[in-house]
Amino acid sequence: MRRLVLLSLLVPSTTLAATIRVGEDADAEDLAEALGMAASGDEIVLPAGEHGPVVLTDDRALTIRGDGEGGRVFLRSIAVLSPAASLTVEDVTVEGAPRAVIAEGGTVELHDVNVENGGTPDGGFAAEVSAGGSLTWRGGRVHNVVGGEGILRAISGGSLTLESLRVEENQAGEAMLFAYDATVTIDGARFVLNRSEGWGGAISVTAAELVASDLDVRQNVAAYGGGIYVGPDATAEIQDLTMRANTAEHDGGHIFQSGGELTLVRSRLTRGSADRGGAVAMADGDLVVRNAQWSGQEAAVEGGALFMSGGSAAISFAVLAGNPGEIGGGIALEGGDAWLAGVILYGNAAEAIANAGTGSVDVSTSLLSHNLANDATLGDVTLAEDVAQADPLFADPAYENYVLMTGSPAIDAWTDGELDPDGTPADMGMYGGPEAWPLADEDGDGFVVGRDCDDADPDTHEGAEDAWYDGVDSNCDGASDWDADGDGYDTWRHGGLDCVDTNPNVHPGATERPWDAWDSDCDGLDEPDEDGDGWSADVDCDDTDPTVFPGRKEDWYDGIDQNCDGRSDYDQDGDGYDAAEYGGEDCDDRDFWVNPRSPEIPGDGIDNDCDGLTLDPAGVGGLDASADSGTTSTGAPDVPDSESPESRGAWETRTTCSTAGGGAASLAWLAALALVATRRRDEG
Repeated sequence: MRRLVLLSLLVPSTTLAATIRVGEDADAEDLAEALGMAASGDEIVLPAGEHGPVVLTDDRALTIRGDGEGGRVFLRSIAVLSPAASLTVEDVTVEGAPRAVIAEGGTVELHDVNVENGGTPDGGFAAEVSAGGSLTWRGGRVHNVVGGEGILRAISGGSLTLESLRVEENQAGEAMLFAYDATVTIDGARFVLNRSEGWGGAISVTAAELVASDLDVRQNVAAYGGGIYVGPDATAEIQDLTMRANTAEHDGGHIFQSGGELTLVRSRLTRGSADRGGAVAMADGDLVVRNAQWSGQEAAVEGGALFMSGGSAAISFAVLAGNPGEIGGGIALEGGDAWLAGVILYGNAAEAIANAGTGSVDVSTSLLSHNLANDATLGDVTLAEDVAQADPLFADPAYENYVLMTGSPAIDAWTDGELDPDGTPADMGMYGGPEAWPLADEDGDGFVVGRDCDDADPDTHEGAEDAWYDGVDSNCDGASDWDADGDGYDTWRHGGLDCVDTNPNVHPGATERPWDAWDSDCDGLDEPDEDGDGWSADVDCDDTDPTVFPGRKEDWYDGIDQNCDGRSDYDQDGDGYDAAEYGGEDCDDRDFWVNPRSPEIPGDGIDNDCDGLTLDPAGVGGLDASADSGTTSTGAPDVPDSESPESRGAWETRTTCSTAGGGAASLAWLAALALVATRRRDEG
């Protein structure tokens, strides 16, 4: 049978500390006997199994430790009710207790203590510190406990410290950690899958002080502030805060602030959900945020990342990205004032910033990019001159990797004296400024990610000497390793178009300077070739038309000298006379031997001299028989070229054929032909 032992023994200060073991054939039969025996400074060691409650009402300092060999060690409850008492409890579990741990004055330290399956809806809790008492809880777990105003309560001047504590799957009327008129310090606690019917799914702070670091708050639910609630007269300073997938049934998916002062340094808030303010909602108070990633929230109504109906918010060195909302995908205001500097608003639905209130929003040294409403702002939003709409060049925004890559316009953008941890001018975004998360330098070359495009190679980083044509961007400037002269064209030796990769003035499209010993535009010529047809201007008769150049096939009668031979475009047969159809005198521009200078050949049926008449056999001696007969020229076969053998052969054929027949007529024709031949020799 368990007994409640009240310890009020006076122990001489000269007594040496002792270890009292509990169990059969041990120093004490049970915990009650051990407590009765213990003096200040003693340690009680408990075996596996169930043991009674501990209530300390005097000024002793005791340690109770579970041995743990053979199973778990259970205590009914723990209470320190004396302001002078000190109790340390290690490696035990308190299960099923309505009020598991009480520190009403005095000092309580819990090491690897678990509280499970306890509490009551009407005032039960896992631990309460009050009346100036101090409770420190290092390690362990609080699981499946039901409470009213918190299951971890710090009230009435109490001081609560949590280190590496897990608070999981609990339920309360308001928050899991409830602080009022108290001081709370957190280092490494984790709040997961808890539910609050009121304010703050994990933490509620009102008229109290909270200092926290390395705080992880995930998948909690509340009416307001799915993760944290900061109320009037509270002061909360949190560093290295991670919040993910918390839900508010109304406002503030992760955090709701209705007053007080809240400072967040290095906060990652993702996947929050609420009607307004997917990450944070403010009704009043002062909010200061430095180095933040608030991404992927969902606000059903407005303020994808931040919603304000009052108060003031100052946000610097932050990324607000991928937050949907009907109004103000990044930030929406119905009241209050906001100041943003070094902030990148990227990929948010609706406007990046929407101000429907009477307050002001001032933005400086920031980027707006890829927001769905064309990076627009709505209402009274003042953008300084150094606010740009430009791609920040994130490493992988689809996977929420917002490291700035080499060449980003957000790198070294700060001009007001703030520096990054590496001593360079502060960047915009979550990795900018002196309090930023440290970036990796895996290869130890002194250059972090973003300034080192290959963090596995110590010879590759900003400012390194680049060895050309090895395929490695050693200096991380983003330029092609096949373009040594930096003119934007790769060398022809590696598949590019730059014919001289040591001269930035020589590349395709450059202005050609004639006869300077440089093929400036890489067209194979040292003279200009404006139309790019492969013929320089000194031989191309029209260097503005790529269809005109020496050697091209001529398109006759279009008025253009396509082959640049200088001849008339209306004299196809090259006999020196333009075609009659185009205002010339050549009655057959396909036959070199037909033109006004050609002699008339009797009887060939052709108007050789283009006078409109032909000779027949009766006209020998200079008489034109066609004057009587009325015969006219019927044209001639095509003549390929005036100097070609084909042309002369055609002439000889026609002369030979004209002697066909016999008798006097044939002799007459022969005489006429001899006369014509003589005239041709004379003309030649």
